[in-house]
Amino acid sequence: MKEASLKSSAEIFYLDRPETANALDLPTAQNLKFTIKKAVQEKRAGLIITSKHPKVFCSGGDLKAYSKMKSSAQSLAQNKKIQALLSEFATAPLLIIAAVEGKAIGGGCELALACDRIICGEGAQFAFRQVGQGVTTGWGGGQRLLKRVGPPLALDWLISGRSIGPSEALRGGLVDQVVLKGQTLDAAQNFIARIDDTPRDLLGAFKKLAYAPDGSIHKVEETLFRKFWTQTH
Repeated sequence: MKEASLKSSAEIFYLDRPETANALDLPTAQNLKFTIKKAVQEKRAGLIITSKHPKVFCSGGDLKAYSKMKSSAQSLAQNKKIQALLSEFATAPLLIIAAVEGKAIGGGCELALACDRIICGEGAQFAFRQVGQGVTTGWGGGQRLLKRVGPPLALDWLISGRSIGPSEALRGGLVDQVVLKGQTLDAAQNFIARIDDTPRDLLGAFKKLAYAPDGSIHKVEETLFRKFWTQTH
């Protein structure tokens, strides 16, 4: 009884561009932004990003779309828009979970890293393939990876571009949970189910604390406590 009602608290965003291996282009990113805004307005507890196609989560940026642009300035401007969208995940007052089945390549890893939690299936594979294209991470994934796993491991993965399986990803801290193949969506829904009764303003407050810069964590926590204490006492 509880499982079905809990699952309704999560909005689901499906990556569904099989012709590009779910590459993230600007229209898809704008769609995602709209879906997050809608989920916040509906006071959802969480949003899950997953794929309609079990062999691939996201292959990164749409290189074909980038190649059609007239100048590097135009492609950099589009890249900046996607980067800004992923940065907004941290301020959205709902839990955003990446439910990864299949391959997350390059920017696909960056998309997952922008989420609050990463759950992957036993068949998932991660790879930071930017190095093979002669570029660095462009959507904020490098800095997020460094914070998640630390410089030695992050450098290994970023410089080598090698594939990372579920066990290594969990051991290193890239992912938070590994489940049976095909079970990531259920696992994400069930996780969000556990926080469905959390007031959305408190959910947003704890996210603000979680993503506060190192030098301001104490001040942010003190400010938040004062705000909620005076509201309830």
